[in-house]
Amino acid sequence: MSNAKFTQKIKSCNILVINHEHRKGGVGHVLRDFLLKHYVKNLLFIAHPLLYAKEMYKESSYFEFYTKGKLIKKSKGFHWRLPEAILYFKDFIYSIFWVYKTGLKYDCIVALDPLNSIAALVLKFLGKAEKVVYYSIDYFPTRFNNPIMNRIYHLIDKISVRFCDETWNVGGRMSKARSEFNNMKGPKYLIRQHHVPIGVWFSRIKKKPLDKFDDRRLVFAGHFISYMGVDLVIKSLPKIIKKIPNIKLDLVGGGEEKQAWQKLAKKLGVEKNINYQDWISDREKFHFYLSEAAVGLAPFNIKILDDKVKNADPGKIKDYTSVGLPVITTKAVYTWRDIENSRSGIIINYKGSDFVNAVLKLLADRKLLLNYRKNALEYARQFDWEEIFTKNISRVLSF
Repeated sequence: MSNAKFTQKIKSCNILVINHEHRKGGVGHVLRDFLLKHYVKNLLFIAHPLLYAKEMYKESSYFEFYTKGKLIKKSKGFHWRLPEAILYFKDFIYSIFWVYKTGLKYDCIVALDPLNSIAALVLKFLGKAEKVVYYSIDYFPTRFNNPIMNRIYHLIDKISVRFCDETWNVGGRMSKARSEFNNMKGPKYLIRQHHVPIGVWFSRIKKKPLDKFDDRRLVFAGHFISYMGVDLVIKSLPKIIKKIPNIKLDLVGGGEEKQAWQKLAKKLGVEKNINYQDWISDREKFHFYLSEAAVGLAPFNIKILDDKVKNADPGKIKDYTSVGLPVITTKAVYTWRDIENSRSGIIINYKGSDFVNAVLKLLADRKLLLNYRKNALEYARQFDWEEIFTKNISRVLSF
């Protein structure tokens, strides 16, 4: 469907998006911006703090209400100081309450994560929605360390897939994982699930020319947590420095492992080769910053939480390739064969020697690196948000 035709159709629709967010950003915000760009008739956007990130406990739930692309009202909920389980119930109540305050019936609710999809299903049962989409960002057996909460989570996920009109899986392996782990087999589950990968605003991204970059600079962007594999990178730096003394490693983001990585770097004597950069919330500046590097790193440690990566769709892969950075990653990524076959990156085993060889291969041959950079850009082209959302929303609303 053409953009003009889609815009004409969506102009008569009321849409509700409910999500949990870590910082301002993420897929829910991208969907909101897409709908506003196409002048959806009415849009209610509800956001709750994502509580697995402890810094989000200081944040409150809020909503934004738009009409024909213009913000009409924005309001924040009371900041409750309660146990985590009760706070999730609070999110449910706020979602129901704020929908009733608008007085509208919604053509579609897109709910990110299963807790929000339950609220959406209740709203549909109460006559406040025609269709419900469960937008599933990840799926793995141990979602919560508390076994009771974990069982409840998977029960809610199963109900969501079974009764929502569609489930949008960002990872291509997620429906298989549900089948294997939670016995979600047969048409009543499988035909409702669709692969809707993480995308990029490909045409909007500002980046340096492909041949204008620092060919001694590696970059990692993401959460500073153990399974990201950055410790492998730091441990490998001494060997890389012997071949490329002025190599630089940029670590962009933040998280619980930062101090451990700093101590490791100091112990190995490579701290001067590492630069730490806080989160860059401005996406335009973020992508331009990435484009100045030579190679993007995603060396997921498959020995820690293989399923947490395999059953998702790591956004950093798209961020890197969309600015022309070839990626060094592991087979923890479901799309590793596509990356390898397109020569937009190098797939390694989770071994220091493999990582060192991959870095030296790319940085020692500028002509080869330029070819990989061109391939990376072409690989990312297929993940334009405009095409992804237009296709999938059109199917849901029968445009």
